[in-house]
Amino acid sequence: MTTGESRESILKEIKSLKSIRDSDARVRIPEYDIPSYTGLKYKTDKFFSTWSIEEDHALIRCARRLYEELFAQQSVVKKWNFSTNGVATAGLYNIPTFGFGPADPLFAHTTEDQCPISHLTEAMKFYAAFPSFYVQ
Repeated sequence: MTTGESRESILKEIKSLKSIRDSDARVRIPEYDIPSYTGLKYKTDKFFSTWSIEEDHALIRCARRLYEELFAQQSVVKKWNFSTNGVATAGLYNIPTFGFGPADPLFAHTTEDQCPISHLTEAMKFYAAFPSFYVQ
């Protein structure tokens, strides 16, 4: 999916494919309901909404100010090419959301996922400071 697409537009696009029409196939969004380690089942669609937040949003301005204050370097805002829980917070519930994390995004959610300890300790500075910084 990409910005501007919706559940409805995706389903419509797939249903319009000649191969789907010719086969009279049923097109639907599958559900996820595998129990957690506690046994809890939380049925939800396997649908991952795209989301983005404008660079001039107050949340982003605040995050950039904190980053620059903590690390004494220019912040960089860019898009990640992998999924996050932002598909729920921002994509489904419209809660302003941004991603910030240690390590190289190239490896995120892959079998090569890795993170140097030094990246973790630096990121923790940001995580610890952000909530009180944001309410100012």
